[in-house]
Amino acid sequence: MFAINAAMIAVLVIAGLVSGSLAVLAAGAEYLADAAAIGLSLWALHLAGRQPKASRSFGYHRATVLAALANTVLILTVAVIVAIGAISRLLRNGHEVHGGPALIAALVAMVAMGAAALLLVGDDDLSVRSVLLDTAGDAVAAGAVAVASAIIWLAHGRFTVLDPIVALAVTAVIGWHAFKLLRDTAAVLLQWAPDSIDVGQLGRTVCEEIPEVTELHDVHLWSLTADAQVFSAHVQLRSDCTLGQVGEVLNRIKQLLHDRYGIEHMTLEPELVGCVDAEVCVNPIEQSESAGNAHRH
Repeated sequence: MFAINAAMIAVLVIAGLVSGSLAVLAAGAEYLADAAAIGLSLWALHLAGRQPKASRSFGYHRATVLAALANTVLILTVAVIVAIGAISRLLRNGHEVHGGPALIAALVAMVAMGAAALLLVGDDDLSVRSVLLDTAGDAVAAGAVAVASAIIWLAHGRFTVLDPIVALAVTAVIGWHAFKLLRDTAAVLLQWAPDSIDVGQLGRTVCEEIPEVTELHDVHLWSLTADAQVFSAHVQLRSDCTLGQVGEVLNRIKQLLHDRYGIEHMTLEPELVGCVDAEVCVNPIEQSESAGNAHRH
């Protein structure tokens, strides 16, 4: 996939310069961003495979997040440059574009990326599916460039306004990808709980399915990487729990959170004193909100 992107970058950049087509150059810029993303991801995965050290207990897993952030900066830079060029051409009301070379390059890119997308169809891995969507999007963008180039070519150089318009459309696609990537990266770096897990529901689930648990508090759930979550909490147990039961109860909680939410890394601190009524299961989020409302009133 990296080799296909690299080849298409060369083809599109050369064709864009020869034809004067900004849309072709924009497509080449998008492929450059994709190639950079693949390269950065490979480098980050290499780092993530290193063994943790005493001073780096979580290892290098967040190298993938830093790579995503660097890729976002690259994509946004490319998008801004292309957008400025396209708007400049629109304001100048026309620029000579040779539709023939642009059409050939766009068709080659569309066929190549379309074939690459077909090779990825059927794989259920999330990362592969993400690459599939990006590759299919590249093929569609190349198709749009091909249509605009064909119209300019058939019209003998007229309707060149289509070229910067298509370039802006491709830039919008690049910007949207960058926005999604930036949002996901920020969520990890700011240690937000993943969107796929409702922290309040998680607390209720533990209390409902593990009868020895009466309350979870000091709950923290955050993402180490996009697909690795870390969880910590104080677990308040029923007053009739014995010390011998504590380890078994904590193991059941860990198994529940692993099976239900896919959480691998957990730190649970049991509490055996000051327990509330054994029949009452307190949700930490709702309790905190109720206390805050009472204080305000």
